[in-house]
Amino acid sequence: MAAWQLRELGFTHAMVRRRLEAGRLYQREWGVYSLTPSVTGKGRLMAAVLGCGPDAVLSHNAAAAIWDIGPWSTGTVHVTTPSWHSRGLRLVVHRARVERVVRDGFPVTTVARTLADLASLLSLHRLELAFERAERLRLLDIDEVTEEARGRRGARKVAAVITSLTDSEPTRSDFERLLQDVCKRHNLPLPAQNVSVAGEDVDAYWQESNLVVELDSWEFHKTRRAFERDRQKAAALERAGIRVLRFTWNQLTREQATSVATIRSAL
Repeated sequence: MAAWQLRELGFTHAMVRRRLEAGRLYQREWGVYSLTPSVTGKGRLMAAVLGCGPDAVLSHNAAAAIWDIGPWSTGTVHVTTPSWHSRGLRLVVHRARVERVVRDGFPVTTVARTLADLASLLSLHRLELAFERAERLRLLDIDEVTEEARGRRGARKVAAVITSLTDSEPTRSDFERLLQDVCKRHNLPLPAQNVSVAGEDVDAYWQESNLVVELDSWEFHKTRRAFERDRQKAAALERAGIRVLRFTWNQLTREQATSVATIRSAL
Protein backbone atom coordinates (compact mmCIF):
# COMPACT_ATOMS: atom_id res chain seq x y z
CA MET A 1 0.00 0.00 0.00
CA ALA A 2 1.03 3.60 -0.56
CA ALA A 3 1.47 6.18 2.16
CA TRP A 4 -1.50 8.14 0.78
CA GLN A 5 -3.69 5.03 1.06
CA LEU A 6 -2.57 4.41 4.64
CA ARG A 7 -3.39 8.03 5.50
CA GLU A 8 -6.88 7.55 4.09
CA LEU A 9 -7.26 4.56 6.43
CA GLY A 10 -6.24 6.66 9.43
CA PHE A 11 -2.60 5.62 9.82
CA THR A 12 -0.29 8.35 11.06
CA HIS A 13 3.38 8.66 10.12
CA ALA A 14 4.35 7.40 13.58
CA MET A 15 2.14 4.32 13.22
CA VAL A 16 3.74 3.46 9.89
CA ARG A 17 7.25 3.98 11.31
CA ARG A 18 6.57 1.64 14.24
CA ARG A 19 5.37 -1.10 11.90
CA LEU A 20 8.46 -0.68 9.75
CA GLU A 21 10.71 -0.98 12.79
CA ALA A 22 8.81 -4.05 13.99
CA GLY A 23 9.08 -5.81 10.62
CA ARG A 24 5.33 -5.70 10.03
CA LEU A 25 5.75 -3.44 6.98
CA TYR A 26 8.51 -3.33 4.35
CA GLN A 27 9.31 -0.32 2.21
CA ARG A 28 9.33 -0.90 -1.55
CA GLU A 29 9.38 2.28 -3.62
CA TRP A 30 9.48 5.62 -1.84
CA GLY A 31 6.24 5.90 0.14
CA VAL A 32 5.04 2.39 -0.78
CA TYR A 33 4.94 -0.54 1.61
CA SER A 34 4.26 -4.28 1.52
CA LEU A 35 3.47 -6.89 4.13
CA THR A 36 6.20 -9.21 2.83
CA PRO A 37 9.97 -8.68 2.46
CA SER A 38 9.90 -9.49 -1.27
CA VAL A 39 7.42 -8.92 -4.11
CA THR A 40 6.75 -10.47 -7.52
CA GLY A 41 7.12 -8.70 -10.84
CA LYS A 42 3.48 -7.70 -10.67
CA GLY A 43 4.06 -6.41 -7.14
CA ARG A 44 6.91 -4.23 -8.44
CA LEU A 45 4.59 -2.69 -11.04
CA MET A 46 1.91 -2.02 -8.45
CA ALA A 47 4.47 -0.43 -6.12
CA ALA A 48 5.67 1.82 -8.94
CA VAL A 49 2.22 3.13 -9.82
CA LEU A 50 1.03 3.51 -6.21
CA GLY A 51 4.15 5.50 -5.41
CA CYS A 52 3.14 8.08 -8.01
CA GLY A 53 -0.19 8.95 -6.44
CA PRO A 54 -3.89 8.18 -6.83
CA ASP A 55 -4.14 9.58 -10.38
CA ALA A 56 -1.17 7.64 -11.77
CA VAL A 57 -1.45 4.78 -14.26
CA LEU A 58 0.98 2.24 -15.63
CA SER A 59 1.83 3.12 -19.22
CA HIS A 60 4.10 2.22 -22.15
CA ASN A 61 5.81 -1.17 -21.59
CA ALA A 62 4.22 -1.69 -18.16
CA ALA A 63 0.68 -1.19 -19.49
CA ALA A 64 1.48 -3.43 -22.47
CA ALA A 65 2.41 -6.23 -20.08
CA ILE A 66 -0.82 -5.82 -18.11
CA TRP A 67 -2.90 -5.84 -21.32
CA ASP A 68 -0.90 -8.88 -22.51
CA ILE A 69 0.15 -7.16 -25.73
CA GLY A 70 3.82 -6.99 -24.78
CA PRO A 71 6.40 -8.90 -22.75
CA TRP A 72 6.99 -8.52 -19.02
CA SER A 73 10.01 -6.33 -18.45
CA THR A 74 12.42 -6.44 -15.54
CA GLY A 75 13.82 -3.05 -16.45
CA THR A 76 12.44 0.47 -16.30
CA VAL A 77 8.76 0.90 -15.43
CA HIS A 78 6.82 3.69 -17.15
CA VAL A 79 4.09 5.55 -15.28
CA THR A 80 1.91 8.40 -16.52
CA THR A 81 0.44 10.92 -14.10
CA PRO A 82 -0.82 14.50 -14.33
CA SER A 83 1.19 15.96 -11.46
CA TRP A 84 2.95 13.56 -9.10
CA HIS A 85 6.72 13.60 -8.56
CA SER A 86 8.14 10.19 -7.67
CA ARG A 87 11.49 9.25 -6.17
CA GLY A 88 11.27 5.62 -7.32
CA LEU A 89 14.26 3.86 -8.82
CA ARG A 90 14.12 2.46 -12.38
CA LEU A 91 11.02 4.53 -12.96
CA VAL A 92 10.17 6.91 -15.83
CA VAL A 93 7.33 9.30 -15.07
CA HIS A 94 5.44 10.92 -17.95
CA ARG A 95 3.43 14.05 -17.23
CA ALA A 96 0.03 13.83 -18.91
CA ARG A 97 -3.64 13.60 -18.04
CA VAL A 98 -4.93 10.37 -19.57
CA GLU A 99 -7.95 8.11 -19.27
CA ARG A 100 -7.53 5.74 -16.33
CA VAL A 101 -8.85 2.18 -16.56
CA VAL A 102 -8.38 -0.81 -14.28
CA ARG A 103 -7.17 -4.13 -15.67
CA ASP A 104 -6.73 -7.08 -13.30
CA GLY A 105 -6.55 -4.63 -10.41
CA PHE A 106 -3.88 -2.41 -12.03
CA PRO A 107 -4.56 1.21 -13.04
CA VAL A 108 -3.37 1.44 -16.64
CA THR A 109 -3.69 3.47 -19.81
CA THR A 110 -6.22 2.33 -22.40
CA VAL A 111 -5.06 -0.09 -25.11
CA ALA A 112 -5.17 2.72 -27.68
CA ARG A 113 -3.02 5.01 -25.52
CA THR A 114 -0.67 2.13 -24.70
CA LEU A 115 -0.06 1.38 -28.38
CA ALA A 116 0.51 5.06 -29.14
CA ASP A 117 2.97 5.25 -26.23
CA LEU A 118 4.82 2.13 -27.38
CA ALA A 119 5.51 3.75 -30.75
CA SER A 120 8.01 6.06 -29.03
CA LEU A 121 9.92 3.10 -27.57
CA LEU A 122 9.73 0.18 -29.99
CA SER A 123 11.07 -0.61 -33.43
CA LEU A 124 8.51 -0.82 -36.23
CA HIS A 125 8.66 -4.63 -36.17
CA ARG A 126 8.04 -4.89 -32.42
CA LEU A 127 5.25 -2.33 -32.66
CA GLU A 128 3.62 -4.44 -35.37
CA LEU A 129 3.75 -7.44 -33.02
CA ALA A 130 1.99 -5.43 -30.30
CA PHE A 131 -0.74 -4.36 -32.74
CA GLU A 132 -1.16 -7.94 -33.95
CA ARG A 133 -1.46 -9.20 -30.37
CA ALA A 134 -4.08 -6.54 -29.59
CA GLU A 135 -5.99 -7.50 -32.72
CA ARG A 136 -5.95 -11.21 -31.81
CA LEU A 137 -7.26 -10.36 -28.33
CA ARG A 138 -9.95 -8.15 -29.91
CA LEU A 139 -8.66 -5.12 -28.05
CA LEU A 140 -7.66 -3.04 -31.07
CA ASP A 141 -9.64 0.06 -32.08
CA ILE A 142 -7.79 1.64 -34.98
CA ASP A 143 -9.69 4.94 -34.82
CA GLU A 144 -8.84 5.37 -31.14
CA VAL A 145 -5.15 4.58 -31.70
CA THR A 146 -5.02 7.04 -34.60
CA GLU A 147 -6.49 9.77 -32.39
CA GLU A 148 -4.13 9.00 -29.49
CA ALA A 149 -1.06 9.06 -31.75
CA ARG A 150 -1.88 12.31 -33.55
CA GLY A 151 0.96 14.83 -33.21
CA ARG A 152 3.00 12.60 -30.92
CA ARG A 153 6.43 11.04 -31.22
CA GLY A 154 6.07 7.74 -33.09
CA ALA A 155 2.97 8.85 -35.01
CA ARG A 156 4.56 7.89 -38.34
CA LYS A 157 5.25 4.37 -37.10
CA VAL A 158 1.66 4.05 -35.90
CA ALA A 159 0.43 5.23 -39.30
CA ALA A 160 2.66 2.70 -41.09
CA VAL A 161 1.37 -0.18 -38.96
CA ILE A 162 -2.26 0.88 -39.40
CA THR A 163 -1.77 1.15 -43.16
CA SER A 164 -0.46 -2.42 -43.29
CA LEU A 165 -3.45 -3.61 -41.25
CA THR A 166 -6.07 -1.79 -43.28
CA ASP A 167 -4.75 -2.28 -46.81
CA SER A 168 -7.38 -3.91 -48.99
CA GLU A 169 -7.07 -7.68 -49.22
CA PRO A 170 -5.52 -8.79 -52.52
CA THR A 171 -7.65 -11.08 -54.66
CA ARG A 172 -6.59 -14.64 -55.44
CA SER A 173 -5.68 -13.62 -59.00
CA ASP A 174 -3.61 -10.69 -57.66
CA PHE A 175 -1.70 -13.12 -55.46
CA GLU A 176 -1.10 -15.54 -58.31
CA ARG A 177 0.15 -12.78 -60.62
CA LEU A 178 2.45 -11.52 -57.87
CA LEU A 179 4.09 -14.94 -57.50
CA GLN A 180 4.55 -15.16 -61.29
CA ASP A 181 6.11 -11.68 -61.36
CA VAL A 182 8.45 -12.50 -58.46
CA CYS A 183 9.64 -15.67 -60.19
CA LYS A 184 10.27 -13.85 -63.49
CA ARG A 185 12.03 -10.92 -61.81
CA HIS A 186 14.40 -13.20 -59.90
CA ASN A 187 14.94 -15.83 -62.63
CA LEU A 188 13.14 -18.61 -60.79
CA PRO A 189 11.45 -21.40 -62.77
CA LEU A 190 7.74 -20.72 -63.25
CA PRO A 191 5.48 -23.09 -61.33
CA ALA A 192 2.26 -24.74 -62.43
CA GLN A 193 -0.58 -22.92 -60.66
CA ASN A 194 -3.95 -24.10 -59.37
CA VAL A 195 -3.22 -27.79 -59.94
CA SER A 196 -3.98 -31.01 -58.07
CA VAL A 197 -1.05 -32.70 -56.35
CA ALA A 198 -1.39 -35.92 -54.34
CA GLY A 199 -5.14 -35.39 -54.32
CA GLU A 200 -4.90 -31.82 -52.99
CA ASP A 201 -5.55 -28.54 -54.80
CA VAL A 202 -2.47 -26.34 -54.45
CA ASP A 203 -1.60 -22.78 -55.45
CA ALA A 204 1.80 -23.40 -57.06
CA TYR A 205 3.80 -26.55 -57.82
CA TRP A 206 7.34 -27.21 -59.08
CA GLN A 207 7.16 -30.85 -60.15
CA GLU A 208 10.90 -31.42 -60.64
CA SER A 209 11.62 -30.25 -57.10
CA ASN A 210 8.49 -31.70 -55.48
CA LEU A 211 7.81 -28.24 -54.05
CA VAL A 212 4.43 -26.66 -53.32
CA VAL A 213 3.91 -23.01 -52.39
CA GLU A 214 0.66 -22.01 -50.72
CA LEU A 215 -0.41 -18.37 -50.78
CA ASP A 216 -1.82 -17.36 -47.40
CA SER A 217 -4.59 -14.82 -47.69
CA TRP A 218 -6.47 -13.64 -44.60
CA GLU A 219 -9.72 -13.61 -46.57
CA PHE A 220 -9.45 -17.34 -47.28
CA HIS A 221 -7.77 -18.52 -44.06
CA LYS A 222 -9.37 -16.50 -41.25
CA THR A 223 -11.68 -19.18 -39.86
CA ARG A 224 -10.72 -22.00 -37.50
CA ARG A 225 -12.02 -24.53 -40.03
CA ALA A 226 -9.84 -23.08 -42.78
CA PHE A 227 -6.84 -23.12 -40.42
CA GLU A 228 -7.39 -26.82 -39.65
CA ARG A 229 -7.92 -27.65 -43.33
CA ASP A 230 -4.63 -25.96 -44.28
CA ARG A 231 -2.75 -28.10 -41.76
CA GLN A 232 -4.43 -31.28 -42.95
CA LYS A 233 -3.52 -30.47 -46.55
CA ALA A 234 0.11 -29.76 -45.63
CA ALA A 235 0.34 -33.05 -43.72
CA ALA A 236 -1.08 -35.01 -46.68
CA LEU A 237 1.39 -33.40 -49.09
CA GLU A 238 4.35 -34.01 -46.79
CA ARG A 239 3.36 -37.69 -46.43
CA ALA A 240 3.57 -37.85 -50.23
CA GLY A 241 7.14 -36.54 -50.07
CA ILE A 242 6.28 -33.02 -51.17
CA ARG A 243 7.71 -30.00 -49.39
CA VAL A 244 5.26 -27.18 -48.60
CA LEU A 245 6.16 -23.50 -48.18
CA ARG A 246 3.66 -20.81 -47.21
CA PHE A 247 3.88 -17.10 -48.01
CA THR A 248 1.72 -14.08 -47.24
CA TRP A 249 1.25 -11.04 -49.44
CA ASN A 250 3.51 -8.99 -47.16
CA GLN A 251 6.24 -11.62 -47.32
CA LEU A 252 6.22 -11.61 -51.13
CA THR A 253 6.23 -7.80 -51.28
CA ARG A 254 7.96 -6.33 -48.22
CA GLU A 255 10.24 -9.30 -47.52
CA GLN A 256 10.71 -10.36 -51.13
CA ALA A 257 14.46 -11.01 -50.99
CA THR A 258 14.06 -13.43 -48.07
CA SER A 259 11.08 -15.16 -49.70
CA VAL A 260 12.96 -15.59 -52.99
CA ALA A 261 16.00 -17.00 -51.17
CA THR A 262 13.75 -19.54 -49.39
CA ILE A 263 12.12 -20.67 -52.65
CA ARG A 264 15.47 -20.81 -54.50
CA SER A 265 16.97 -22.96 -51.73
CA ALA A 266 14.01 -25.35 -51.83
CA LEU A 267 14.27 -25.65 -55.61
